[in-house]
Amino acid sequence: MQRGKLITFEGIDGVGKSTQAAVLESFLLRQGIDVKRTCEPGGVPVGEKIRQILLHEKEDLSNLAELLLFFAARAEHVHRVVRPALEQGQWVICDRFIDASYAYQGGGRKIKSGWIDTLVKWVASDLSPDLTILLNLPSEHIHDRIPSNQHDMFRASVSDKIPDNFESEEKPFFERVRNVYLKRAEQEPGRIEVIDASPDKETVSGEIIALVKKRWPETDNE
Repeated sequence: MQRGKLITFEGIDGVGKSTQAAVLESFLLRQGIDVKRTCEPGGVPVGEKIRQILLHEKEDLSNLAELLLFFAARAEHVHRVVRPALEQGQWVICDRFIDASYAYQGGGRKIKSGWIDTLVKWVASDLSPDLTILLNLPSEHIHDRIPSNQHDMFRASVSDKIPDNFESEEKPFFERVRNVYLKRAEQEPGRIEVIDASPDKETVSGEIIALVKKRWPETDNE
């Protein structure tokens, strides 16, 4: 069986990753492609518990503890969801993946990238996305966009409908996160495609679908 494709969505909070992931899922399903949509942290029961701690508990975690918890959740997610789906030929759409750790913990929390490299090797050394869609939005607009996520039904818990511990960070944090994302896009232009997230969601969706059709012509059946 042919291995499926792994498509990840990245970007600072409020850019519309979950919305655009859902739109892409619907498009691929219409093309007859078997799709698994998931997210990080989460995707499996233990991951959801860790997600609750990371995003909504008010515990004052150290930066290192935060990083390790993200990778603990990722290890289970990769083992139980991502790899099995890909091996079964499914296309996996994931809201955040490894790039997020470099951006948020590396850039935002200023953790050394070498520490993150080591964890990546342990958890997902051979699992690079086939395509990463980086939704880019100047960080000064972030707090204007966060409320639009409150009605995203993919985030099922009630606690996800209020700003989480990351969404509550200040502008300098998001500037560092965004800068690392853009730097990674410069370093891996064949994998990471930068999409302007400032237009309306329909315009952004159109650009993403056009990109996917160009990369995989078999999806252009409409």
